[in-house]
Amino acid sequence: MGYGVPGSLAGALSFPERQIFNISGDGAFSMVMQDIITQKKYNLPVINIITSNVSLNFIKSEQDDLPIPEHSGIFIEDQDFAMIARGMGVEAVTVTKSDDLPAAFDKAVEVT
Repeated sequence: MGYGVPGSLAGALSFPERQIFNISGDGAFSMVMQDIITQKKYNLPVINIITSNVSLNFIKSEQDDLPIPEHSGIFIEDQDFAMIARGMGVEAVTVTKSDDLPAAFDKAVEVT
């Protein structure tokens, strides 16, 4: 959990001629979002897609397999990750409707 951003940065450094995409859940992204500063520093062409289910879902899945009666400590507050990314100096857009995805992808490809 939390491998997407650093893995995509490594991919961008290893294959600088390619467009790199990272898809992370909100919990995984929250663990490593500071790595966006590295992406900005080295001007790496990574498009980060963050999905939100307001939980640490991987941990929830593990708890489902164990005799834990309640899901403890897995719910997180919903965040505007685009705002956080902009605060780190990276272009970002928040998409809340699937109809808005094509335009968001077009913009992301244009700015990377």
